Amino acid sequence: MGRPEFHRLADRELNEAAQYFDLENPGLGSSFLKEVDRCLRSIEDHPEAGVIFRGSVRRRLLRRFPYALLYKIRPSSIRILAVMNLKRRPTYWVADIPEAKPVLDDRGKAFAPIVAAVKAGDAVQATKLFFDWVNNQGAGVFDKQPEDARQMFLDNARTVPLLLAAPPPPAISCTTLSGVKAPTSVVGGEQTRRYFSLINEVVVRCIPGSRLIIIPKATHPMSYQNPAAFNEAILQFLAQW
Repeated sequence: MGRPEFHRLADRELNEAAQYFDLENPGLGSSFLKEVDRCLRSIEDHPEAGVIFRGSVRRRLLRRFPYALLYKIRPSSIRILAVMNLKRRPTYWVADIPEAKPVLDDRGKAFAPIVAAVKAGDAVQATKLFFDWVNNQGAGVFDKQPEDARQMFLDNARTVPLLLAAPPPPAISCTTLSGVKAPTSVVGGEQTRRYFSLINEVVVRCIPGSRLIIIPKATHPMSYQNPAAFNEAILQFLAQW
């Protein structure tokens, strides 16, 4: 099949990881790239040895480094989909879904200044940036919120660094979701960021009999942006069961 080829986002993750290791310890980035090269040769020689991660996507762990290569075997080639940081949330396994590529790219760009603020020790700025991105209403929307809402989020600013530093949760596959038997509704805001609405749509496709409820005139925090519509939707769902 030849040398595995990298998805463009995976190639960027590879370079960013190498740069990060070099900043931490000069020369460590080169060691990381050598380990990736060893893993690529192993994948090329034994492509089916990688464990199934999701669907047809396989995973091979690196030695010494908390990373894994996610890849897919094609009829005539092998494609590396992600250079996965095992200490972060595993969202890049959907990089092979065409619609998800720009969505994940947008998330990556948005999180860069949030991570930078956390590293600088400015949890308040990180919280404001995170809020602005989640709300999908433009930069500076945090400062336009009611004072009591702003204070509530700032009181919990310390959780943003904890969130970014948290180990990844267990991977949830469509197969796992298909085993959900309880009546399920997935709720999303009409104007929510595509990152969240895409997740909602995938979850609904995977859980049998589930349905998607869209709250009008609201983004991701719909329960306080349009509480009347949100409460009505929940009560209607509960009334059916």
